Amino acid sequence: MAKSREPFFQTLKDTLSLSGRMGRRGFVISCLMSVFNSFLEIFTLATAIPLILYYIARPENPQGKFVEIFEQILNHSLFNISIMIVLLVLALLLLIKNLVGTFISYYQIRLSFGVASSLSEQLLKSYYDQPYLEYAAGNSGEHHNEINNTPAVFSYNAFLGYINIFSELAVVFILCIGLIIVSPYIFLVTTSFFAVISLAALWIKNRYARKISQNKRSLYTSTSKSLMKALDVFVMVQLFQKDQFFINTYAQKLRSLQAESVKDRVLQNLPMRILELTGFLGVIILMYLFNRTGKNTVEMTTILGLFATAAYRIIPSFNKLISQSVNIKSNHYALEILKKRLHKPEVMEEKRPDLPDNIESISVQNLGISYGSKTVLQNLSLDIRAGEVVGITGESGAGKSTLFNVLIGFIEPKKGKTLLNGQAFEPYKNPKWFEKIAFVGQNPVILDGSIASNIAFGVDPEHVDESRIESILKQVGLAKFCGQGQHGIFKEVGENGAQLSGGEKRRIALARALYKEPDVFFFDEITNDLDQVSANLIYGLLQKLSKSGKVVIWITHD
Repeated sequence: MAKSREPFFQTLKDTLSLSGRMGRRGFVISCLMSVFNSFLEIFTLATAIPLILYYIARPENPQGKFVEIFEQILNHSLFNISIMIVLLVLALLLLIKNLVGTFISYYQIRLSFGVASSLSEQLLKSYYDQPYLEYAAGNSGEHHNEINNTPAVFSYNAFLGYINIFSELAVVFILCIGLIIVSPYIFLVTTSFFAVISLAALWIKNRYARKISQNKRSLYTSTSKSLMKALDVFVMVQLFQKDQFFINTYAQKLRSLQAESVKDRVLQNLPMRILELTGFLGVIILMYLFNRTGKNTVEMTTILGLFATAAYRIIPSFNKLISQSVNIKSNHYALEILKKRLHKPEVMEEKRPDLPDNIESISVQNLGISYGSKTVLQNLSLDIRAGEVVGITGESGAGKSTLFNVLIGFIEPKKGKTLLNGQAFEPYKNPKWFEKIAFVGQNPVILDGSIASNIAFGVDPEHVDESRIESILKQVGLAKFCGQGQHGIFKEVGENGAQLSGGEKRRIALARALYKEPDVFFFDEITNDLDQVSANLIYGLLQKLSKSGKVVIWITHD
């Protein structure tokens, strides 16, 4: 919890750093617009309310400093106009203030969403840039929550929170200067009273907000995981008749999350209730002070109007300052997650040498891999020639998948080297190498989309080569399947390929690899659990690939 106690300005610095150039520029513009609009509101109300009160109780023999000032202004030749016209002008200013306020609200909300969207994109990029082993050990529910929700929590609570804090501090400062000019003594008494109550409200809110925030963060992740688990086991739920078990598990998490959310909402509204009561007590204190100082009714009414106007604006400002400061602290975890994911030391990208156009051989020399104290591969050497179909076999846990992932470039070996056409090269996270290879696993990823979008993976629809897809579908034995119905290659396959059989999924994945036109193919037990017809079709296709000079490497038990 030590990190949640970072200094105010350090947290602000981190917030602005994460917000990017667009966010920082918008932050300054938003603060300036909010201060201008607040000044317009203060000027309008601070002029209108005392003027109305004075007009109602206007004395025949004016006495008192402020009463004399009002008389001089109203009787001056430059201002010798009807008070109703003055009030109408003030009403027009108030209308302008509300229109400007609406625009500011629109600008801030749009800016907040823009910052959150940018951060979500950066988090997704960071997710793709992480090492394969971190991905394999990660939790999809946690990643989903971090990418989708954390930027919104940060943007709403920290980014907008600091905008509101600076805007409200400027408002309070302007009002305090004005009240000091009106009556330093009364200002000192009322401010001391407000400060004590505000600090008490802040202490109460701080005490409970951090714990509630921690609970909500944990429950958001567990609720999301519970729902994803319930959605992923549809078939098993039907067969085992366990729907109520998963419903109850999810509902229990959801109820716990709702309970913490209710506490959070109540806590958010608590300072406003306390400050409203404080404002009423402040009026009583002012009336007592007026009686003590012996001011006349008109001057007392005028000054009371000024202080009431200030209170009308200061109480919401104090409430925002308390709420936003607590929200920033209680949602500090979002800032920490973003810093952890995005504030990584910059590593100078080593320029990778170009790879040969034609791959003739791939070699591994003295390869060694270990996880902790467990040695998986030791002093392994092998040579693979273009035109060969190389099978990797072995017992479960023997290191087949580890060797595969080293050759693909997902795992960096601790020992040994890899050669391409006899020249040393580094396949690990090498984009130039990734361009030359394709991978098909026994559990292929099928997108919720059309057959064409699954084969032309990540290609914009207008750039898809439909004739090539149709030709490849004939090679993998799916031409007849795609020819059924009116949609053809644009037939939807459903979430996770729900409309496809296991064999059809693998052939779609194989077609995807062929569409890429790589030099090296990696296959992971793609004939397991297939019928003999589908398996023979894949065997025949592998032979064609090897005869065309491609490198074919696969894990198999056959």
